[in-house]
Amino acid sequence: MASEQSPHTPASADPAGSIARPAVTTASPAAPVTPVLAALVGVAIPVALEAGVEVQFQRIAAIAAGLMRFELPEDLESAAVFRPEGG
Repeated sequence: MASEQSPHTPASADPAGSIARPAVTTASPAAPVTPVLAALVGVAIPVALEAGVEVQFQRIAAIAAGLMRFELPEDLESAAVFRPEGG
């Protein structure tokens, strides 16, 4: 039976190459954000899960960095918000 890949395993470790995940290490030059963000939203993250949560935040930051580099024109207007009748 093939072993399942951990959600914390970088894509480079996937022998089948079937899961496209960015290679993220748990070592971060910045201070961990997990305790700060957990406090902001009022949740308690068990110590045993903090490292995995930190990896996920690093992945989110990597994805967001690509989106944040996309420059929007100054004259861009936001779309109207659809509100159904009675809602």
